[in-house]
Amino acid sequence: MKRLLFTTCLIAVAVTAGPADNTTWTKSQIPQAAIAAVIDGSISANEWQDAAICTGFIQFVGSKLVDNQPIAYLKWTPQALQIAVETPLEPGKLAIAKATDFDGAVWEDDSVEIHLDPTHSHEKNYQFVVNALGVRFDSIQGDKSFDGIWTAAAKNTPGRWYAEVEIPWTTLSLEKAPTDVFGINIAVNSKYLGGILTWSTMRGRRLHRAEDFAHAILANQPVPSLSTFTLQSIIEDGFQFHYQTQNPQPYTLEATLHVENQQNPGTFTQRKAIKQAIGTKAIPVFDSEVPPTPGTYSLEIMLKNQRNAPVFTRTVEFTIPKPLAIKAATLIGKQVIKLTAKPAFDAATVTYEITGDGNRKITREATPGANKDYLVEFQAAELPKGNLTIKGIAQGETQRATDELNLENPLNPEWLGTKEGLSDKVPAPWVPVKLQEDKANQRTVIAGQNEIQFVESPFPTQVKNGNIELLAQPIQLKGLHDGKPINWKFDNIKTTEIKETHATFQINATSTTGMTLKGTISVEFDAMVRCDLQLDPRGTLENITLEIPFKGTIAKYLYHYPGRWGSISNSAALPENGWIHPFKPYVWMGNEERGFSWFCESQENWFPYENKSALTITPPQNGKPVTLICTIIDGKFTSQKPLDYTFGFQPTPVKVPEKDAWDYRIVHSGNYGLPERLSDIRRAEPKTWPLKNLVNPSQGTIECWYRPAYPQRERGIPRNERKIGTNHSIVTMRWHEENSSAMTSTNAGFYWNELVQGPVVWSRKSGTVLFAPGKQIDWEPGQWFHLAMTWKDKVRLYVNGELAFETENKGMIPDDPATGTLLVGDNTPEGSIDELRILDVERPPVAPFGPYAKDAHTTLLEHFDTPETLTGLSPRGYQYPTTTTGKFGNCISWGAVDRMPYLKWIRHLGARTICFHEHWSPYQSYPYVTEENRPKLTKLVNACKENDLELLLYMSREFSDNSPVWDLLGDEVLTVPRSGGYTRKPDQKAYYTCWNSVWKDFVLHHLGKMMDEFPIQGWYLDGSEVPGPCKNPNHGCGFVGYDGKTYPKYAIFQTRDFMKRLYNLTRSRRKDGQLNIHNSTVMVTPTLSFGTSTWNGEQLDTHKVGAKTLEVLPMDSFRTELMGYQWGIPSEFLVYEGMPYFARDMISYTILHGVPIRPAVLDITYIMSKLWKLHDEFPFSHAKMLPYWNNQENFQTSAANTYVTAFQDNNKGLLVIISNLDDNNAETTLKINLKNLGFPMNQHAIEWMNQEEIQFINGNCKFNLKPWEFKAIWIKKS
Repeated sequence: MKRLLFTTCLIAVAVTAGPADNTTWTKSQIPQAAIAAVIDGSISANEWQDAAICTGFIQFVGSKLVDNQPIAYLKWTPQALQIAVETPLEPGKLAIAKATDFDGAVWEDDSVEIHLDPTHSHEKNYQFVVNALGVRFDSIQGDKSFDGIWTAAAKNTPGRWYAEVEIPWTTLSLEKAPTDVFGINIAVNSKYLGGILTWSTMRGRRLHRAEDFAHAILANQPVPSLSTFTLQSIIEDGFQFHYQTQNPQPYTLEATLHVENQQNPGTFTQRKAIKQAIGTKAIPVFDSEVPPTPGTYSLEIMLKNQRNAPVFTRTVEFTIPKPLAIKAATLIGKQVIKLTAKPAFDAATVTYEITGDGNRKITREATPGANKDYLVEFQAAELPKGNLTIKGIAQGETQRATDELNLENPLNPEWLGTKEGLSDKVPAPWVPVKLQEDKANQRTVIAGQNEIQFVESPFPTQVKNGNIELLAQPIQLKGLHDGKPINWKFDNIKTTEIKETHATFQINATSTTGMTLKGTISVEFDAMVRCDLQLDPRGTLENITLEIPFKGTIAKYLYHYPGRWGSISNSAALPENGWIHPFKPYVWMGNEERGFSWFCESQENWFPYENKSALTITPPQNGKPVTLICTIIDGKFTSQKPLDYTFGFQPTPVKVPEKDAWDYRIVHSGNYGLPERLSDIRRAEPKTWPLKNLVNPSQGTIECWYRPAYPQRERGIPRNERKIGTNHSIVTMRWHEENSSAMTSTNAGFYWNELVQGPVVWSRKSGTVLFAPGKQIDWEPGQWFHLAMTWKDKVRLYVNGELAFETENKGMIPDDPATGTLLVGDNTPEGSIDELRILDVERPPVAPFGPYAKDAHTTLLEHFDTPETLTGLSPRGYQYPTTTTGKFGNCISWGAVDRMPYLKWIRHLGARTICFHEHWSPYQSYPYVTEENRPKLTKLVNACKENDLELLLYMSREFSDNSPVWDLLGDEVLTVPRSGGYTRKPDQKAYYTCWNSVWKDFVLHHLGKMMDEFPIQGWYLDGSEVPGPCKNPNHGCGFVGYDGKTYPKYAIFQTRDFMKRLYNLTRSRRKDGQLNIHNSTVMVTPTLSFGTSTWNGEQLDTHKVGAKTLEVLPMDSFRTELMGYQWGIPSEFLVYEGMPYFARDMISYTILHGVPIRPAVLDITYIMSKLWKLHDEFPFSHAKMLPYWNNQENFQTSAANTYVTAFQDNNKGLLVIISNLDDNNAETTLKINLKNLGFPMNQHAIEWMNQEEIQFINGNCKFNLKPWEFKAIWIKKS
């Protein structure tokens, strides 16, 4: 999915994102406007001639220059920043824009985005978006509740559209135009131009990264621009640019060309002095000819002023193509090879010479054709056998070029028809199928805990799961044939095959009207039923329906596929009035424990295709059951030929899992550098106190003695050249969960910083730094300093009694002390602290500075004389403090933080599985490792094993356009229409394949070989289970309807075959192998059945901070899709921080359902570590669950929006989870009928997360819960 974006434009804007000393980072200057532009959508030359011109947009992700360039113009006034962008369109076409509401999905249209980091803090991003209709969107850090004052207008014309934007400085929380560097990025969203274009090079995949923005500086005079930064200006015009300026001052143009991927790589540098009056001038960058040979180039352009300071810098990549490039594409299913050619000149012909085994050669000549692709096709019978050498020869009037391909047996590759994953054995945890032939026309198939009965019907007449009946009545095919009701007489049901993996039987039936029905029914070990039927009406069918009546106790929730990104509305409680919907390939109804599904791959032989009520669910009325009605033919439909249908059914849960997500404990941090990586943890265990009653928000003092243990490593080096920026925590006040993002956190205090080389005082509220002054001081390790911070009207810091600095008090205490925490130590303290004192008044320090005695204004006095008792590493992997000799008596001390190896640290926290995402291969989801990465992967796997960690590698159904077999297999294996388009580094786009193609064989063959070579534990599957819509006739997908249109097929059974075989090949090599499936929105059980666990929830990341959690994710939707129990596949929840919620809050929600969150940031990692360790002692996921939706007999809370779920184990006792799912504090009394649960009513317990002892009196206990806080209360068996 596409997220809200940030980008930049190529302007004369001092644009540099990243370190200020990075001379190659995009930078430019923005001139002050001579005339302020009128924001009306019309970009006139007179109005914008004083602006900096910005071209040179690149692909996101990457730095490759795009062919067709937008142009942006930037200037400023004392009141505002003004930006205009003109974007090319397909000739004669208008821009596409659908969003009409302010703060709607404007970025999905043809649109322009402006992203600004006004203070260059890299912590806050202002986003302004306008589409081609002039509709606006704005946000801060993605929070669209921000409604800034700004103006935008657009003009949409054939072939080009225009946008103008004006953003007042005050909207950016600035009192006036900035005088220092600020961050800027401009993005253009355009499908015609290839998706997302950016100006600044974004190093990550997130366009919101302010640290990647270009650096802009406002200039008071006109500045120069390079206005034709295009592929044409580089390649066709011989590295020629148009230099444009309203400033006659001389500048120096410096260009550096790095040549890569060539026989003679090198670097070429050119410097040119530019002296020019006002106007535009064409400037060839390189006087001497640079290599014109094919390859990849990186070009750095820099303009320097008379002081040799860069005022404009830009770096882009581009490729010079070969004089001739030939491509081969196979259609293995049709045994065809297609050859195409792309000459770099006008060629009259391209001749193809193909040589195979025995030097047999064939030749064919091609002309340009309508697409100028010089296409020829060869049938397999025409081609030489074996490996092929294909030579292309392009001939023009004066030019000739050749190219050559070598293909290994392209129409019969070694992987075709692989047997990988094919097995007659039932894999664990399933058991062999049993078949009972009760009567001549009655069969009962037993598949594990499921019983499926067929009584004179090709459809299940009853289904039991765990001995619970799911159907109220038999499934039936109903309707009229030639005007009469259909009644079937079954000739026989014949068992044709019974194996431990499946049972198969055939049916034949005739209706009383003469219509015949025959088919094959197969039931597999996971209770998946497939019915292949042929209906031969030879007449008129009318209102044909397949009706599935559910037991009312079962049909509580409804799920249907496909869902919609940004929503979970396809998973919810069954609507009271039923449900009506056009065709969908998968529908499930069930409750919290079990359910039943129907599925069908396509609407082939349905009528009509556009039927908006093809699927309906009738509510329970007048004693009638809840019935799913599939209207196959609505109205009358006459056919004189047989009609084929395939339906599937499956009860859930599909299995009894061997393990669950609490056992697998997966983290997403794999990479090739992991064996050498040290943990990012530089923290030590701090000393903490509740901040309540310790500080006075209006005035106060905090003072202590501090002794750094580290040297002043960069003494004498100018600040802008220093590299060490470590923060050494001294005193911190915190109002957020530990390790929350700086973009959202609230904290304050003072620390020692090695970049400043001395103490810094700071205050941050909700991510915004209110102030952070510092003082440079020379020091030696072991030297004591007295530090005193005071606040009232000013915030002041004193060092050894002398005032070091002062600043206006904009909020030294940024939040309510009652909800804060005081910490001493914490992040890399590496020193000693003595004589900590807090006063409720402002009191400048007076010698002697201790030892202190408590007075009337002292709220805290800590001498640190009591020896510390804990040593070594804490459960979080943090260093405990020690007691040493202090300034006065003893003090508390931390040595240099010894950073654990990452793998050891994450295992110490309790993780058991590492996922290595896509970058294990340079080609997205390519199923084998490159030679370069082979030793790296071996080293990583071994390092994981040494630390008792399992490794999963990423796979999906994607296929990238940079992979070695893209040209060869793409036409045959990709979905039609092409979908996906995921981008990553190295530059590539990856599109979805279909498992109904030979791609299935290709992937299975190579994954089997990988597991033979590397002891990985399995696969992290990113959507591999998705049976996406496909109409590619090259592999048999799609169908042509009676109306002549092509309709899609959802290849459920072929996707199932891939997943089953992948499970088999994995489990045949690893007894406990994993298939962890990232399945957001997809609960299609025939394919999902083979997952050992799922990771779900990403579909909701389009919502932004401020959205109400229970509106984005209602509780009935969570119970329907995200619990895993009724599906038989353990579930884990996914959170992207701030999109819209935070994991530290959401764990209170998910744990009520017994579902963990996969940790991604430190705060949830530590929360999950505590829960993992709780699970080690009380394996609650395997205990009896007493859920909040069905436990009111034994559990009650007095406050609204507080919920209780409990887990009961006969040996371990009772684990009670109480959560506050509200944005306000909750004071609540938890009432438990302990007697009914086998405990005394007066009972001692432990709150696990904080290790606090609590007491239930007569079954009651009071709790004060913060917003989205939970408690885990363990009542042990006495």
